[in-house]
Amino acid sequence: AVGVGAHAVVDNCWTIPVTAASMVVISFADPLPLRAREAPRRWPVPAIAPLAMLIGVIYVYSVIIPGLGLYYNERGHQAYDRDDLQSAVRYHRAALDIVPDHPVFLDNLGMVYLQQFLHNPEPKSLGLTQSYFAQAIAASPRALEPRLHMEALLVRSFPAKLIPDVDLHKAILENDTKLLEIDPYLPFPRKNLAGAYYALGQPDRAVEELQHTIDLEPNYVPGYLTLASWYAERGESRESKRYEAMGLSIVYKYRELNPTEVYERILLGRPETPALK
Repeated sequence: AVGVGAHAVVDNCWTIPVTAASMVVISFADPLPLRAREAPRRWPVPAIAPLAMLIGVIYVYSVIIPGLGLYYNERGHQAYDRDDLQSAVRYHRAALDIVPDHPVFLDNLGMVYLQQFLHNPEPKSLGLTQSYFAQAIAASPRALEPRLHMEALLVRSFPAKLIPDVDLHKAILENDTKLLEIDPYLPFPRKNLAGAYYALGQPDRAVEELQHTIDLEPNYVPGYLTLASWYAERGESRESKRYEAMGLSIVYKYRELNPTEVYERILLGRPETPALK
């Protein structure tokens, strides 16, 4: 029973190997020798009271407090989905008041402020978004989502001109380098990393990263067209035309396709939807 219970913490117990093993163990109960049963020991009241208090404290910290945090976090999600961003901020802040430094709660609040920033690009919402994404990254350095969301914020900060372009490229370089250490197979962050290298005066490294991006996603139209423009700037018209032709061939190949996924639209260089979900 203890073994099956321990296994239930991490996996589904009633798969075939676990069921078979459990039946074998249970079958051993029959040949066990019988023993004379002893009278149960009664716990004295002074011993029961501290034990009950300990169990109560464990229950509060392990069930009630996390449950309240998850409750307010879910209320924040619901408010975000109906575009009630003020309520979403209030609920996500309540979740963080209950469970401070929770990386998912911090990231969720950052997403609300990111949506506010997209509605009205101004320094306050930019600063709050960066702050909560940075706290989420610090709380869980190997988590992928906060770094992806930080990248989304940085890329969308260019039109607002609230941060100098050089500083934005440096921030993208730092964020995406660590992001790709976690998952090296993400094409879009690698393309943004290549753009940062190019803007910061490292064109050879930029071309290398962008070529790697195309290797990961051979149908990535903006990757081919960006390489074509870079080679044109370097005066290498033959390479520029080659990459331009490769990109346009993909455009023509999928010209009748109506992408339903955001990933497909970005891959084919189609306009993104304005809302970020």
